[in-house]
Amino acid sequence: MPAYRYLVHGRVQGVGYRYFVWRQAEALGVTGFARNRADGSVEVVAEGSEQALADLEARDGGVPRRRQLPRPLGAPPWTFGRRSSR
Repeated sequence: MPAYRYLVHGRVQGVGYRYFVWRQAEALGVTGFARNRADGSVEVVAEGSEQALADLEARDGGVPRRRQLPRPLGAPPWTFGRRSSR
């Protein structure tokens, strides 16, 4: 399954954005994580079918930047989908 990394800029910290992404991803069967970054943006890494990832982007109104990841990453804070073994 493909995995994408999204860097979301704008007013995304302190407004429940990570929780919103988590709820949408859970509903679509997408796994991954969302976390705050020091520069005020939010990093989202999501893995799922192409259709599920497209639906996640559509529910968010379009994510400004993304790049495909070569493989799934670990499970930092705000993990959705599969539970972390930590």
